[in-house]
Amino acid sequence: MDEIKQKMLTQDLRGTAFPIFIVVRDEKVYGIDSNYSEDSERQDRDFVDTSWLCDSCRELEYEDEEIPDECDDCDSECFVNYKIEKDVFQSRAGFFFTAEACNEHIENNRHHYGEGARSYAISAYHNSELKQVMEYLVGSENVEKLK
Repeated sequence: MDEIKQKMLTQDLRGTAFPIFIVVRDEKVYGIDSNYSEDSERQDRDFVDTSWLCDSCRELEYEDEEIPDECDDCDSECFVNYKIEKDVFQSRAGFFFTAEACNEHIENNRHHYGEGARSYAISAYHNSELKQVMEYLVGSENVEKLK
């Protein structure tokens, strides 16, 4: 427990009072309205009606060849729009008292999160139960160092 205390007291608070650290990543969110027009990608081949394909892509599909990701001649129904949602919380790990522990968890579990996962500081300031735990960990004499 002394090691956690020391790390909590010496780590970068990232401008946040009573920081706890969570895992976040950017994720694609698919949709059809104008909010989802940042980019598009070809739909999964299993869901595409081949009549939407241009002649060239239809031939590739027939021959079970790779269809290009982009094609101006295919019908727009072959593609699905998406937007990138930033800093989506990954609940698998919950939270950490130190950025170091959070970063170690990410590296040891990269297969669950992908390359874009990172630690992100949020504040436990308005959570009285969690603040009490953090105050206990660092000692009442050190509480000001968490602000």
